[in-house]
This record gives sequence, C-alpha cells and structure tokens, in this order.
Amino acid sequence: IVRESCATGSVATVVSAMAGITDELVAVGDAAARGEDTDERVAAIRLRHRIAADDLLTGAEASSVATHVDATIEELERLLQGTSLVGECSPRTRDRILSCGERMSARLLAAALRSLGAPAEFCDARELIVTDEAFGNAAVEMDATRSKIRSHFSGLGSTQVVTGFIATGPSGATTTLGRGGSDYTASLLGAALDAECIEIWTDV
Repeated sequence: IVRESCATGSVATVVSAMAGITDELVAVGDAAARGEDTDERVAAIRLRHRIAADDLLTGAEASSVATHVDATIEELERLLQGTSLVGECSPRTRDRILSCGERMSARLLAAALRSLGAPAEFCDARELIVTDEAFGNAAVEMDATRSKIRSHFSGLGSTQVVTGFIATGPSGATTTLGRGGSDYTASLLGAALDAECIEIWTDV
C-alpha cells in the first residue's frame, strides 16, 4: 500500500507497534514491578521481531534491523530491571517501555520499503512531537510540534516512516499520546504539512 502510494506523490507513513505488542509491554512492565521473571516474555518479543525481519529482509537490511531490535530489547531489559528493583512501574517508565514497540515496528517497515525499491527512512516522532509530561496521555504543544514537523520535512525526498503514539516532554522524557495515539500522530503530521488526505488503515 505504501509503495504504491509513493508512486503518486509525497507520502509519510505512521506505524503502530506490531499487533499485541503494546499490551504485552504493559504486561511485562507490571510483571517486573511485581518482581516476576520477565526473561522469557522479553525473549518472545525479540524473537517475533527477528522472525519478521528474516521474513521481510535480506543482507545488510536484515542485519541492520536485527541490530536495532537487539539494542531496543537491551534497553527494555534495563528498564524492566530498574522497575523490578524499585517494585513499581511509574507512568514515566511505562511510557519509555511502551515506546519500544513503535520503534521496532517503524524500523522494520522502513527497511522493508527500501528492499522493495521505495526510498524510506525511519523517523522517531520523539524528535517531532512536543508534549507536556502527563505520562500515558500527554497533551501536545501544537505550535512547537508544528514547527518541528515542518522543519523536519522541508526538502525531504524520502518517505518518512514515523513512530506513532510516542513523543517528548519538555525535559526530554519519552511520553505517549494515549491509546489511538498513532492515529493522532498521523493527524498532527497531516495538519502540519497541509496534506491532501490522511488514510488510516487498521485491523479492527
């Protein structure tokens, strides 16, 4: 769908985490806070993304995505270890944990598009969308966000594959926009860029 759209004009694509991953990340964060062992569940998350990369990609692209997936999983493991030590998954930590899903998914799609001949780049929405620090359901600072989006996309010739749902608060902490946040991310991009349309594809 994205590749065909790229042939008709400039396209930005916003992606959510793979199906079920956000719920599983919530669950492993809660499990870590209870002091439970999360190693097997985290390994399953890693394996699912590595299998997807192997199915979609070959060569350097497969290797690059695998490296990014591994690095993201290592970050997740550190966050869960900290959560276990303090016995609490704070809203701030939960948002950072949840960001892992979108970041891995967007990396996969960008690489898959490149493998199909479409110029595509991973784009972390935390560099574009500015919010307050109401973790879990942050409010967007519209003027700052519009300025960052327009600056980032100015003169770009490649399709940006943007992480949905996640943003950055004033202190630099990762925030999330609440459930449905990827649709919101797409709407923010569309409005800031004066897009002709926003298409939302969903599995429900």
